[in-house]
Amino acid sequence: MTKTFVAVTRVVLIVAVVLAAITSVFSYLAGVSAAAPKCAGRAWVEGYRNGIWEFLALPLSSAVVVILVGTVALGRRERLRSLLRVYDLPVLEFASMQVTLGEFVIYSTLLMSLVMLGMVTETSATRYNAIVNYCLAAAAFN
Repeated sequence: MTKTFVAVTRVVLIVAVVLAAITSVFSYLAGVSAAAPKCAGRAWVEGYRNGIWEFLALPLSSAVVVILVGTVALGRRERLRSLLRVYDLPVLEFASMQVTLGEFVIYSTLLMSLVMLGMVTETSATRYNAIVNYCLAAAAFN
């Protein structure tokens, strides 16, 4: 494995951990906001289900993606190394850097993982915003 490959995968891992942490914080805050007196006991709040599994699903799925990214980033498995050796065909060249077919496949997978985590984080933030605006805004006027 090249130093560039190791550096890129570690950066992707750091970004994935940050996105998963943000998702967890927003899910926790949405759960706390949904426990406000106006929304407590309701099955649906502003189009979002108001159950414990709904608030745990996004952080847990984010954690699974982080584990998968971490396996690639920190993986010293022989299977990963053999994949990179077998598909050692140059696909892209930038200045002095060469991207092989194996690295390209792994980079594409990691990029899609980050995109999915970003979408989950955005969904979590949107859900938190809707719930907090509905549940706490009305409670402040009472």
